[in-house]
Amino acid sequence: MNETAPVLCPACGREVDERDLHLRYRLPDEALTVPEDQRSGWSEFGDFLITDTLGVFVRVMLPVNLSDGYKITYGTWLNFGDKETYEHAWRVWREPEYRSLVIHGLMSNAIQPWGDSVIAMARASVRDADQVPYVDELISPLAPDLLNTVWDRAWVLAAVPAAVLHRH
Repeated sequence: MNETAPVLCPACGREVDERDLHLRYRLPDEALTVPEDQRSGWSEFGDFLITDTLGVFVRVMLPVNLSDGYKITYGTWLNFGDKETYEHAWRVWREPEYRSLVIHGLMSNAIQPWGDSVIAMARASVRDADQVPYVDELISPLAPDLLNTVWDRAWVLAAVPAAVLHRH
């Protein structure tokens, strides 16, 4: 039997599954427009980004099905629509109630190749207690149907710089 060694991700060391790609946005798009010297009132706590001017964001996953059985999952940001939603999420994040968490907010990254059309209100819920919530609905008639369409793999990946893919 001739087994090949698994390919490991250079970013984290986990085994790579080329059919399940991951891309993580470092910050919400709007946050990137603020010069670093003006971010002193910001705090990042794990999957939360709290700013003094832009609001509070939480990391969420956006899974997109691609042709030929591939998928890409975007680690993106959701801006909480209100203080009450943020406070509830913060309170249950590490508690048993986290499993039933559902949050609403504004998608905060213009994900290519769809661009600004993805910046829409969204609902995210917890699928796995060990992961951040997954977007399960984009609430906008102008947003593409990212969650229920199988997108052409070549078209989507052509818009993603290879250097930013976290390939597992």
